[in-house]
Amino acid sequence: MSLSRDVACVGELLIDFVCSDIGTDLSKGECFIKKAGGAPANVACAISRLGGQAKLAAKVGNDPFGEFLIDTVKAEGVNITSVIKAANQATTLAFVALQPNGERDFSFNWGAHDNLCYNELAEDFVTNSAIIHLGAALTDGNIVTLYRELLVSAKNNNKLISFDPNFRGALWEGKDPKSFIVLCHEFIADADILKVSKEEAIMITGYDTVQEAAQKLHELGARMVLVTLGGEGTLISYQDKVEIIESISIESIDSTGAGDAFIGAMLYQVANIGNMPSVTESIEMVRFANKVGALTCTKLGAIQALPFINEI
Repeated sequence: MSLSRDVACVGELLIDFVCSDIGTDLSKGECFIKKAGGAPANVACAISRLGGQAKLAAKVGNDPFGEFLIDTVKAEGVNITSVIKAANQATTLAFVALQPNGERDFSFNWGAHDNLCYNELAEDFVTNSAIIHLGAALTDGNIVTLYRELLVSAKNNNKLISFDPNFRGALWEGKDPKSFIVLCHEFIADADILKVSKEEAIMITGYDTVQEAAQKLHELGARMVLVTLGGEGTLISYQDKVEIIESISIESIDSTGAGDAFIGAMLYQVANIGNMPSVTESIEMVRFANKVGALTCTKLGAIQALPFINEI
């Protein structure tokens, strides 16, 4: 593997319009605050805030929202040479309402982010990276073609592959959920590190418990399986070791970006050692990543809520 410690994050960079009327749904919300977001962008910024090296591949519109997003991510220290402005498409917008327990209600205005092509990436995007993180909200759109091409390049260059399907029900409404599961299987097969929520693990595998689901995800090809369990912590299944690592106790204000912060913290640590960790190392990495994810829930927004290394 290359000596680079860069983590290359691929997928969406978008505007989160967060409803400030906390405890209501989108149909009743009236006040919205503009925040930079998108799961891979959150991951890249989490890595950068911890002192790591991250690059982002994404597409935004050639509009004020796109300018805002590029400026925000650049200010976080993320390499943006593969962030592209689309000439004739608007920036993708997501509207988010926060429920009383900190969970979210989503609605999307589709835009430029799903039209990024492999040939638009910087020439060394894959070759000068340690890890390729496929972390967009997985859909049956153009992102699948991009992911497939990136997988081929990553494997040919002996890069570690991280996958987070980021299921969003609003994006699959009216579609056969089996399509999502089939797509997940395709990318899980090559994942060195797989991060899923409890709900995603059960959906993808059909099993009732996270322990059974984790075993099935290994059978599908994943080397390290990480199942985030909210306030209960994270299940890690790796090299025949299965353990639930507790998180820290916090008062959750907004869970937006918590999972991205968690996987960003994991990838930051893996990139620093330059290869897959030992079992002992991986458990300590999860303890650290749990703290990063939990602290993100104590502030509003995603990127703005990410903790710096001295806060952990």
